[in-house]
Amino acid sequence: MSCCTSLASYIDKIPSLRKLDPNLSIASQWLTVERGTIRYTRTGNRKAKETVILMPDPPNSIEHMQELISLLEPNFQVVAFDGLGFGFSSAALSYDFSFEHNADAIMQVLEQLSIKKAILALTCVSALSGLIVAKKRPDIISGLVFGQTPSIEEAKKWAKRVDFKGLIGTPFVGQVLLKLLKKSISDLWFKNALARGTDRTPYLAKTLTSFQKGARFSLASGLQALHSSKTPESSMLARQKAIVLWGKLDRSHKSTDKNAILNLLPNGKIVELENCAHFPDIEAPKEFAKAIFEVSLQ
Repeated sequence: MSCCTSLASYIDKIPSLRKLDPNLSIASQWLTVERGTIRYTRTGNRKAKETVILMPDPPNSIEHMQELISLLEPNFQVVAFDGLGFGFSSAALSYDFSFEHNADAIMQVLEQLSIKKAILALTCVSALSGLIVAKKRPDIISGLVFGQTPSIEEAKKWAKRVDFKGLIGTPFVGQVLLKLLKKSISDLWFKNALARGTDRTPYLAKTLTSFQKGARFSLASGLQALHSSKTPESSMLARQKAIVLWGKLDRSHKSTDKNAILNLLPNGKIVELENCAHFPDIEAPKEFAKAIFEVSLQ
């Protein structure tokens, strides 16, 4: 991470003066990790041998995942949490938004919650951190389900395409824009990320409610860390059974080489979803749950 990018990310790590109030539709708890504080929820079948790990793709929140969680609860334990710097999870000054630091946070969640076997069910760029976890902890990670997940190089190309005039990816400028315009930027993102003509109102409403209660959206710091990432792909080679879901209606990934991610998943396959765009976990929860059952040890 460049010095300029690192300094700019401090804007997204300034402690909030207001008390966070995640009193939403899903009850949550707090977990202190090395580089921040994580909001999470834990539910499901406590007798199940596997736990499904979920992280919402910002600006989505845990509340967006309610239908998927409900589908998984009878057969799995389920842990869903906001990534550091997003939603109600706050990043410490030492957090740099890199794949490595995000992977460390995931592993600390697994350790502190005493999770013995887990399926990582992640989407977008955060899934790349999941690959690091899967390689480091094959004793815990039994399967992988990803959604709209490109390789690192394809992710960098995608980030440039979706960033209007490169403003969000510019240190300091991006952070200030998100502070001032995160509601408008979220609305624009849903407009472009969902299938053309989709009513984005229910998606946006949950996001705006979380913002009103103090949720964070450190998109600029995340994109800037991605642009400057020098993470070797060799650290992401994961041999677990894996399924990568791709929504065919996602206009933001129209030119992405979707098969590139399979270079990191020798036991993986791609499944395309006809009536889905950028958010397979919330647009197509039944298909997402089906993929989780397919990679499960059950």
